[in-house]
Formats: sequence, structure tokens, C-alpha cells
Amino acid sequence: MSADKALIWHYSCVIRAMAGTRRMSGAVSGDEVVRRRLETMAGILSASTPDLVQLKSELTALLEHLSSPAGRTDENCRAVDWYFTSDETWVAKELPSDLHDILADMASALHDTVSHPDVARDCDSTPEQLLERLKVLGSLGRIDHPSDLRGT
Repeated sequence: MSADKALIWHYSCVIRAMAGTRRMSGAVSGDEVVRRRLETMAGILSASTPDLVQLKSELTALLEHLSSPAGRTDENCRAVDWYFTSDETWVAKELPSDLHDILADMASALHDTVSHPDVARDCDSTPEQLLERLKVLGSLGRIDHPSDLRGT
């Protein structure tokens, strides 16, 4: 199996697991918005050179959803945490360090947002904290303009 086919297979397993059609250890499904956003991010991150403007847009929409009353559920926060914990393709990508740190924190304590909010807050991993950090990247010109993306 080629590397590209293996990567596509891996992402399809992750998405199926989160959609509930094939459960993996520790996987939770999340709602339709979470599944759709994670599927889009999987596609972005599987590219040899990820479109970071598009990635920021998807992350912003995902974190806004997780910050909303409808989206802030234990299942959703665990699904996103599980995705970034179980699939570390993003670790090997040449992402700006601040963006990399946000993704790492999403894989850290985001799952504690509903069940142990003090832990998530102390780890800077609540959806609101992550969203604020992502917005700061944009205000610094680090994500909004493709020419500013590499090597930050």
C-alpha cells in the first residue's frame, strides 16, 4: 500500500470511528458539526503542504461550535481531543509553532472541558481559551496571510 493510500485509509478509519460505524478504543462520535469539521481538517492535514488559512478557518468554526451551548458537550470535546491525540499526522507538518501548540493543547486536556473544567482551564485547553489563542495568531498576521505562514 502506498503512503498516500495508507494515510487516506487511516483518516477514513478515524472518521468512521468517530461516526460510530467502526469504534476504536477510546473513540467517541461527536455531533454532525464536529464530524464534518474533523473530516475537513483531516483532508487539509493530509496534504503535503496544508492550507493553513483553510485550517485556521476550520479550527475557528470548530472551536466556536465547542464554545456554544449546543456544541459544548462532553462527547464533542472528547471526540476532538481523541482525534488530535490518536492521529498525530499534524505533528510532522511544518506548522507555525503557535498553531502547533494549539493543536497539542487540543490533544491534551480538551476532553476535560465538561467533566473537569478546572483541569481544562488550568491547561489552557477550554474551547474558549483555544479560540482566543487562535484569534491572536490572526491578529499578529501569522495565519491570515499565506505568505506569513511558514517559519513562525
